[in-house]
Amino acid sequence: MLSQIYIIPVTKLVSYELFISEGTCKNIENYILHLLAKRPNLSNRQIHQISGIDIGSLCYPIRSLRRKGDLYVSGKVKNTTGRIAQTYSLTKSVDHVQQ
Repeated sequence: MLSQIYIIPVTKLVSYELFISEGTCKNIENYILHLLAKRPNLSNRQIHQISGIDIGSLCYPIRSLRRKGDLYVSGKVKNTTGRIAQTYSLTKSVDHVQQ
C-alpha cells in the first residue's frame, strides 16, 4: 500500500494558515534577525533553547529568511546526539541594518 496519498490533517492546515495570516511568522523572523545580530552562528536548537519557540515553528521563518538572502548557513556542528546541525548568521546587508 505504498500508493496511499498522505492527507494533511485539517487542524494542521488551519494552524499553519493562522501562523502566516496573523503575522506570527514575521514576528519570529524579526526575533531571529535580532538574536543573530547579537549572537551569530546559532543552530535551530540553540535558537529554540534561548527563545522557547518550538523548533517546528522556527523552520518556516528560517527558510523564508534564507530565501530572502537575510541568513546564510555559516557552518555545521555536531550536536550532543552526534547529528550534524547547521548554524546560521546574518548576511552583510542585514548585519548593517540591525546595528
